[in-house]
Amino acid sequence: MIKNRATKILFLALIGVFSIHAHATLLTLDSLPVDLNSQTTPQYKEAGFQLDFTYSDRLNVMDTDGSLIDANSTRAAAWGANNRFLQTSKVNGIFSLTASNGETFDFYSLDVGRYNNTSVGPAWQLTAYDQAGVQKGDVLQLTQSGTAIIDWTNIFRVDFTQTVNVNSSLDNLSLSINQSQPDNSVPVPTPGALLLTASGLLLMPSLRRRPSA
Repeated sequence: MIKNRATKILFLALIGVFSIHAHATLLTLDSLPVDLNSQTTPQYKEAGFQLDFTYSDRLNVMDTDGSLIDANSTRAAAWGANNRFLQTSKVNGIFSLTASNGETFDFYSLDVGRYNNTSVGPAWQLTAYDQAGVQKGDVLQLTQSGTAIIDWTNIFRVDFTQTVNVNSSLDNLSLSINQSQPDNSVPVPTPGALLLTASGLLLMPSLRRRPSA
């Protein structure tokens, strides 16, 4: 009986953990305009998020089928790119990610690499800010190709910059917008809280059966 109850509790807790990430939105960047670098103030919107660029030179839209810019971009699929993706060789040029409605959001992961080189990593630097413009957490240096786990929560803006000229690229940003809740709403528990609660429930039967001294 206890074993079955424990299994059920853990199963429900795991469902709660994965259901939180099930609401994530994937920015595929597949609708990036080819002429992005010719716009005066480049901006891209997708799935409730937007990217604003402070520069237009050395800002390229590429495709894993090799039809855009450089045929060698087919190698980008090795680090996770799929269809269109973003590439830049601009050093210290910044572009920012925000939710289009001004809400805070969670940032789970993204795919990064060098557009045509699988043996050398990118040189991305990511910085998160709150609504007051105060930096949240540490600056992330992404120098390894592949899926980068971010796990930032309740952030208002993320700035991307490249610290070294190595043609850094990115694709497939996993995010979710934190919708404003009324004062009487119930907050969504974090994965850690769900697992902690499950652990406590598992201990209750053993405590109840402990003989008195």
